[in-house]
Order: sequence, then structure tokens, then C-alpha cells
Amino acid sequence: MSRPHQSVATTAPAPTGGLNALNPISNMPETDAIVMRNFFPEPFGCRVRKGYKEHATGLTGAVASLMRYNAIDGTSHLFAVDQVGIFDVTAPGDYSAATPLKASTNPWWQWTNSANPAGTWLIAFNGVNDGIVYDGTTMESLVAGDGVAPYTWKNVDPKVLVQPIAHQHRIWAVEKNSTRAWYLPPEQLWGIAESFDFGGNFVHTGKRMQDNHVLLCIFECF
Repeated sequence: MSRPHQSVATTAPAPTGGLNALNPISNMPETDAIVMRNFFPEPFGCRVRKGYKEHATGLTGAVASLMRYNAIDGTSHLFAVDQVGIFDVTAPGDYSAATPLKASTNPWWQWTNSANPAGTWLIAFNGVNDGIVYDGTTMESLVAGDGVAPYTWKNVDPKVLVQPIAHQHRIWAVEKNSTRAWYLPPEQLWGIAESFDFGGNFVHTGKRMQDNHVLLCIFECF
């Protein structure tokens, strides 16, 4: 006559050692795990992964870029770029009926914040559309022009620029599909741009963030 199955309670320590993909299970410490879904190991136990909260809904397609403007008084604005344009999504809510601040045919934007005596600014380019500059209240387009009229760049069309950065009070940006970078006079957001060819230092011809890092590394040397 067979005996009934009996259950035996046991305890196991929390997998504070984290994932172990090296040792076989038979030789694995009790504090290691082979699977950890939504848990993070910590010295005295495991922490459950936090959830998420929807902030801005109703945008068209996937959001490809998020840009943040930081004001000198500590306030900030958040901009999201979808398949239609640039939206101010600082406040949470439904943006299905919102009108974009600027139209955008390429949702992949690169941006930077810069400050001069006139205030703080968000500058962004995407290599297809006009560049943009935001002063905390108004978003304007950066376009080709004589460099004297407001929001115009001379010698280069902002439509071909990507990867802006601020260095030594100057705005720099990379001309896409090239090894050239363009820079403005100190403290200016528009004006007469001059170029500098970085040659072989730009292995991705301005297409990737690595070339932006090259700029930063070169600047750190001076």
C-alpha cells in the first residue's frame, strides 16, 4: 500500500547574488539565481522593479526624441517629437488634439542647452528640417540667411546640421554626411558660421553620437 505524499516546507535565501550564468545549478550558491524577472538584488534582499506611469498620450506613432529645456531659475520644459512634429509635453495629459509647435518630417533630433547674457536656450537640429531655438517661451526656426537677421545662419543651412553642442560660449554643430563642424561667434545663437574639418577624427561622418563625443574629447584637450 503506497503512502500518501507529504509536503515539506523549506526556506531559501533571497538571491542577493543576482543572476549566475556561469556555474551549473548543482554548484551554484544559494544566493544566486538563474532567472530574475522584475527583481533587483540588493545587499539585504531583492527589490521589486517599479512600474511606470503614462505622462503624455495621444501622440502620432512612436516618440523618437525627447528634448529638455532647463531655465536658469531651475524650471524645465519637456518636448516630445513624434511622426508629425514637436510638442510641449511638460504637463501630463492627452495630446491627441494638440497642435505641434513645429512640424518635423524627421523625428530624430539632437539638442543641447546653452546660456548667454540674454538667457538660457534650447538648440536642436535633425539634419532635415530647419533647426529650432527655444527661449523658455517661444520656439523659433533657425534658417539659412545673411546671419544678421534674427534666427539666420550664414555659410551653412541649418537643415543639414546635426549633433549640436556648446563649448567655450560657442554653439557647434556637425554637417551631416561630412567631417565638417560649424561654429558661431561667442554668445551667439545665429550669425556667420565658420567651419572646421575634423577629417579622420569623424569616423561616422556626423551620423552618430560617437562623432559628438569626438568633438567633446577634442575640446577637452584645449
